[in-house]
Amino acid sequence: MVEILFAVAIMSSFIGLLVLALMFHLQIATAGPKHTAAVFLAEEGIEAVKSIRGRGWFSGIEEIECGVPFFLYVSENEWRATTTEQITDGTFIRKMRLEEVRRDENNRIAEEGILDPGTRLVNVEVTWDGLMGRSKAEMSAYVTNIFE
Repeated sequence: MVEILFAVAIMSSFIGLLVLALMFHLQIATAGPKHTAAVFLAEEGIEAVKSIRGRGWFSGIEEIECGVPFFLYVSENEWRATTTEQITDGTFIRKMRLEEVRRDENNRIAEEGILDPGTRLVNVEVTWDGLMGRSKAEMSAYVTNIFE
């Protein structure tokens, strides 16, 4: 009888470890493609802001308030900014934020210095719900007023 209980305990442990390994495999298998998609969405967000800049610094970028989160949508074949949350593919939330840029006495970007009205830092955060909770991908880039 003791041998049977011992065998059942070993088999139960083996099955438990097998289930854990399978869950871990599924988690990794589903996380990779979503993370890749999130990185592409972040890159697309930066390119969309550049597209808005291309229409005009003062009529595009200057209209987006610095420090305030915004989202992107397409209207009349052009990227637009809105404060209304947008969900992409029913999964991803891409939140953008423009930040003011300062330059030091050598005209290099710095934490403190003179405000550069022709440059903005674009921060993009793409979040989604995964098997292990909320995940995110982040990306940043500078855009400048090169056309006006």
